[in-house]
Amino acid sequence: MSSKKQKHARKSTSALNGHLKSFFPGTNKPLIDPSELLNLLPDGGEYKKLIDVATQKTVLPVDVIKVILAEIQKIRGRSVVCYVGNTIRGGSRSSISNEDDLPFNEMIRTIPETEKEIDVILVTNGGLIDQVPKFVNTLRPRFDVVNFILPDMCMSAGTLWALSGNSICMRKDSYIGPIDPQLPDKTGQYGPIQSLLNLVHHIQKETDELLKNGTPLPWTYIQIINQIPYDRLGMSITLTEHAKRIAASYLREYKFRDWTTHSTTGAPVTEQEKSDRADYVAGLLAQNSHWKSHGHCINRGRAWDELKLKIDRAEDFSGLESQLRKLIAVFRLTFDDGRIEKFFVSSEYNLLFFKIEEVAR
Repeated sequence: MSSKKQKHARKSTSALNGHLKSFFPGTNKPLIDPSELLNLLPDGGEYKKLIDVATQKTVLPVDVIKVILAEIQKIRGRSVVCYVGNTIRGGSRSSISNEDDLPFNEMIRTIPETEKEIDVILVTNGGLIDQVPKFVNTLRPRFDVVNFILPDMCMSAGTLWALSGNSICMRKDSYIGPIDPQLPDKTGQYGPIQSLLNLVHHIQKETDELLKNGTPLPWTYIQIINQIPYDRLGMSITLTEHAKRIAASYLREYKFRDWTTHSTTGAPVTEQEKSDRADYVAGLLAQNSHWKSHGHCINRGRAWDELKLKIDRAEDFSGLESQLRKLIAVFRLTFDDGRIEKFFVSSEYNLLFFKIEEVAR
């Protein structure tokens, strides 16, 4: 990093830290040096120790995160950026949305043009599916290789985004989720829109059997069918195909790009096999009737065995698992307060989304 960029990064971090201190109680406590703090965190007990330290000293999360990212960059040999939403006590700004576009683009522009590979550390409960192609369109023309590291939760639209990576790396405790579309009901609560389609298929199957036997159709079924909003039924089909098409195209173009040999037989992989596998993975991830719940957690074992999706293991990269646990502990400590919604952090960039009501105070 040039001295000018270093000065700018220090100034930016200092300003943000000052802002954070105004939000966190106990700012009269002495600051703890990030490297000193990280050395205190025992393997497997990072979160508990971090809480203990935070009762005695002021922990400024951005400083600590940047030290951890520097270690991850050494391990991985490439630039690392963080997009992390509050999956613990998040509000309206914690999910993937159009609001993310500007800060994410700014963060990516801070990476030197000579660097052609990047790791994206991604934690999210999901969000707006149509924001994902914007992220991908920012990353893909700029980098030859884009890898995703998933240290914790990466659900819904986050899973879709991760499918655009050349590789996906997960911890044993990490998980992805289904990509079936969600829409709000009359009360504003989001739910799987495919549930309507599943209900229609169920009634169709039941009534077909009744008609074959000459049995009158139950009045209840007729009433249910009459009350189903047909526009939402149509949207269930359209939006599901939309999600499947995006997922399959990412898998074919990026995730399966370097898949050239079958691991079991050693036979070469054909383009048709790549396309068929992409359609299979996308179709299964988008199938609500298979997972039963949009919040279903798919760990790396099921991703590999059931989805046939190759997942790298964090522990296979020396030191990475330990650094990711520390990173999760810092994010959890910060998010526990409930006022910070999202982090955008890299070695030269840091921006946080606060809850709107907190910013307005």
